[in-house]
Amino acid sequence: MDFYICKKALDKTIEFHGSIGCDDIARLRLDALDRALLNDGAENAADSLLILEMLFRRHAEQTGEQIVKGAVLP
Repeated sequence: MDFYICKKALDKTIEFHGSIGCDDIARLRLDALDRALLNDGAENAADSLLILEMLFRRHAEQTGEQIVKGAVLP
């Protein structure tokens, strides 16, 4: 599981990239709402971000591992 966020001051944008392996998801203890979000699928970009946020939060809660890496570029 990896997540990277980069704030670019020059063009005033924020880029982010992330990946979650199927094995990582399988190890998570998800409640009924989490599973419903995951199984219903994303109909738009906002839904996709909500699902990703849930997965990264559950991972951080259950492992104690903070997975956010970042950089500020000129």
